[in-house]
Amino acid sequence: MVFHNLVYILVAIPDSVFNRHARGFLTVGPVVEGLLGSTSTYHAAEKAYLADCAQSGSRSTVFAYVQGATYAALAMGPQIAGLLLRVINMDHGIAMFYISLVFDVAVFCYALLILPESVTPEMMHVARHPVRPSEAPLGEEGKTRERWLRRIREVRDRLVAPLTIFGPKRKPGGGWDLNMTMLVIAQFTHLLSVGVVQEKFLYAQHTFAWSVKQLGYYISLLWVLQAFHLLLLLPTILRFIKPKSSADAGTPGGRTRAISQDMKFDYRIAQASIFLDAMAYMLTIIAPGSSQILFVCFTSLPSFTAGVNPAIHSLAVSYLFANGENAKVGQMFGGMSMLQAISHTLQPLVFGVLYSDTVATYPKAIFALAAGLLISSSAMFTLLRTNGYGGWWTRFYMF
Repeated sequence: MVFHNLVYILVAIPDSVFNRHARGFLTVGPVVEGLLGSTSTYHAAEKAYLADCAQSGSRSTVFAYVQGATYAALAMGPQIAGLLLRVINMDHGIAMFYISLVFDVAVFCYALLILPESVTPEMMHVARHPVRPSEAPLGEEGKTRERWLRRIREVRDRLVAPLTIFGPKRKPGGGWDLNMTMLVIAQFTHLLSVGVVQEKFLYAQHTFAWSVKQLGYYISLLWVLQAFHLLLLLPTILRFIKPKSSADAGTPGGRTRAISQDMKFDYRIAQASIFLDAMAYMLTIIAPGSSQILFVCFTSLPSFTAGVNPAIHSLAVSYLFANGENAKVGQMFGGMSMLQAISHTLQPLVFGVLYSDTVATYPKAIFALAAGLLISSSAMFTLLRTNGYGGWWTRFYMF
């Protein structure tokens, strides 16, 4: 992100080599940012760090607080930028990139110099130097060839490894544990449904002839509601309805029961959020197309379902802990970030094409698609099991 903003600043310098080759350099910024992982890598590292620091039973609340802070910042960002631009004596277009660069550098310095490590040095050493099986000695030619093959395998494994954690796992007693597989399919389907957000802005402009200013008020309202839900409403609800830890939570049996208890709670939060999300879009479909008030009310309801992602992330961590794979939390969030990046690529293709094809005949088709995806995601959730390994359907996968 620092490099991306720096490219825009350099290109804006008059009569510079960057300005003369602006198109080429503007392409370099996104390419480098993408190769470094961009925001997907940042969010994966952020959630892995939170999972390391948060205690069992409080992860969904911690994830909700952090996501709520993000939405609050998105709601306040334009206001803060507007105030800063009033006192900065330079072109407002390029000033925005300077402001963004300063904040990015500040975050980088905070993470590098102030933010403490989430794990001990011993745990980091084990993660960085995994035990490898001993290999038979090779000659010089064999060593060179094996060294290159090993490097190729390492690159391949690093690209594929984050996704392998979601594959089916054989249970010790027979059959397969598909909880993580079904969970990630449910999450991916839910992420695809988020593509309706951008298209509903176009729908509002087309149907109600909203100006850019009116649309800006509507978008700010959505950010504020999501921040309110994640920072105040949801944590308050969780504090009263979340089951208390048992007195034997320190024993092996107690820890197992505590993990199962956390799974059930996160499962219910995620299911309720997805159900409300689907209901909101179904209500939008049946509401009169000329009513702006009903449109704003029904399309604002998904702001109160923003707890689904924190609940899914907490549930996934609990599944890893239940399987004794505590060290794979970072890998799991890396895989989820990869799927999130894929879903962001597909969202405009799916919803954009649908809206362009149906805007003249049935513009609400995008809401029908979103509701269908959310119902499918909810159906995947019904296949999860929170009090053991696998579900009733795993008997069909036994060998």
